[in-house]
Amino acid sequence: MRIRIYQARVMDTNFDKDAGIIDRAINSFPGNFEHVATLKLADGTNEEEALITAFLTTNNIDSSWVGNAEVTWSRGERRSTSVGDLVEIDGQFHICLPTSWRKIDIPLVVIGQ
Repeated sequence: MRIRIYQARVMDTNFDKDAGIIDRAINSFPGNFEHVATLKLADGTNEEEALITAFLTTNNIDSSWVGNAEVTWSRGERRSTSVGDLVEIDGQFHICLPTSWRKIDIPLVVIGQ
């Protein structure tokens, strides 16, 4: 399973409404986002576990996340994954919200597929 992490270049700091966070992400992808990392997890990893792993392995907890074995750092700022950032799991996008993850649809024409 391949997971791509896209971090917003301009972070969303308006955490009051999930719908607003989602709309801003959809309307600003790909321009406001940078592919910062790829994770490779075992085939058969369930979606919830993959999202938890993606979040934990791209956060600066005890040290910089770029040193985590599961992560291939692409480029960009080395900040922790946060609200408004995107995780792509096998072509399906998920957005990080203040208390959860939510699947979102990014039009294929936008992502060039």
